[in-house]
Amino acid sequence: MKMSRKNLQQSKISFDRNKPKRMAYSMITFMLLLFITMIVLEIVKLKMQDKQAKPHIFTESAESSTSTNDNFSKMKFSLPLDSVTENASEETLEKFWNEVISPIIKQLREGGNLVPQTLTARFRNNLDGIRNNTRKAKKKPNYNEPLKINPSLRIHEISRHNRMTSVVENNIPKIGLYARELYSEYLVRVLGNKGAPDQDLAYAIDTAIGIIHESDHLALWHGRITSVEDFIGKEREAWNLTWQYTVGPMIEEYPQLVHPNYKSGYYKWKTAFEEGDIKALNQLIRERYPDSIKFFQGKYFASIKHAMTK
Repeated sequence: MKMSRKNLQQSKISFDRNKPKRMAYSMITFMLLLFITMIVLEIVKLKMQDKQAKPHIFTESAESSTSTNDNFSKMKFSLPLDSVTENASEETLEKFWNEVISPIIKQLREGGNLVPQTLTARFRNNLDGIRNNTRKAKKKPNYNEPLKINPSLRIHEISRHNRMTSVVENNIPKIGLYARELYSEYLVRVLGNKGAPDQDLAYAIDTAIGIIHESDHLALWHGRITSVEDFIGKEREAWNLTWQYTVGPMIEEYPQLVHPNYKSGYYKWKTAFEEGDIKALNQLIRERYPDSIKFFQGKYFASIKHAMTK
C-alpha cells in the first residue's frame, strides 16, 4: 500500500516534533552515566588514599621477645616477591614487626645477644648525642622528647626501595621504618636462605646499621633539605660517621655477614675519604640514592620549595 504525500508529510512532522525529546532523553542519560562514573572514580580514589595514608597500627614495643623469631620464620611465601610484600596484611606486618624488628631495636637500646655490642655502643652514643644536641645559636637542648622509632605501612614517597627515614617533627626526633620493604628483605635474606648460617644475625646487623645511620643524621641535627646539593652534603656527613664507626668495625668483626652493598660502599668511601676526594664522596652518594637525586632535581620538589618560601 502506497503512502500518500500528505500522510508522508504528517509522519515527517511528527518525527521532527519528537526529535527534541529524544535529544533531551539522550542528554539526561549521558549526564547521569557521567555522574555515576565520577562517583565511582572518586570512591576508588578515596580508597587508594586511605590505603596509602593508613595510620600506624603498631609501635615500638618494649615487651617484644628478644630471644627468638622462630615462630615467624615458619611462615611460607611465594613469588613474585613485590606482590607478596605489597599485599601483605596488617596482621602479617605487625607479627613481623613484633617478632623480628622490635627485638633488634630493643637490643640496640639495651644490649643483648641478637645485636653485636659494637652496634649497641654506637647507637647509645648517638642517643646521647641526640639527647644533648644543641643549636649553636641558642645553646640549649634542641629536641623536646627522646628518639621515637615507629613503623610505616606505606611505601616510601621517593623510592620504594628506601627502608628507613629520619625526621624532626615538633622538635621530636623520629626514625621511620618502612615495614613492607624490611619484610621484603627478610623474605629474601632469611627465609630464602635457610641453609646459610647466621642469616638472622646478618639481617639484624643489616637492619641495625640502617637504624644507626638514621640516628647519625639526627645526632648531626640535619634539618629540612633545601636542594639536591644540600641532600648530598647531609648524606655525605652522615655516611662519613656510619662508614667509619659502624660499617668498618662490623666488617672487621663479621666480614662474612655484612651485606655486600655495605662492603663495597665502605671500601669506596675509605679510599675517597683518606684522599680527601670530595667529588668521589659526593659521587658515592649519587650512586647510592639515584631516585632521591632525581626527586630533588625535579619540578615537583622545586614547586614544594617555592611554596615553602612564600
